[in-house]
Amino acid sequence: QLYLAWKLLQDVGKVFELSLFGLYATESMRLEKSYRHWKADLIYERNPMESGLDRFVNMEKADFIGKAALQKEIIRGPLRQFVTLVVECDFAAAHAGDPVYQGEQLIGTVTSGAYGHRVQKNIAMAFVKPEHAASGTELAVEILGERRPAQIVESCLYDPTNLLVKG
Repeated sequence: QLYLAWKLLQDVGKVFELSLFGLYATESMRLEKSYRHWKADLIYERNPMESGLDRFVNMEKADFIGKAALQKEIIRGPLRQFVTLVVECDFAAAHAGDPVYQGEQLIGTVTSGAYGHRVQKNIAMAFVKPEHAASGTELAVEILGERRPAQIVESCLYDPTNLLVKG
């Protein structure tokens, strides 16, 4: 019965020109949009400002749980900043925990990585020291023991205005 359901879905899908896809496809699409993943890119150690989610925080709101602590962290300034990178590497994607360098200085850590099939780029997301977080900054990501050139890019490589999502 399960096979029959699967076969029916495949047959109907052909009418709509649908095709199979899996985990790696969804991961590719997620990174092309710079969508964060809980427990990989969104972690307790980083606040919403460091994670690039400040647009979701209303500091003008009278009060909310954690507001006082967040205000202290904002005054202190970010310890790390979330960035999206394009990596020049044709043999592997970066993995969580891979180091990010500027010259010989270790400045950050990869949180996620995958090949973006629609944009045809090797993409990594990472937390780096804030003074190295500007778009266009040239860095290196160590992949399988080899440092590969990387550049910080604008956060969304595919459909940045979300027109396709709304279509």
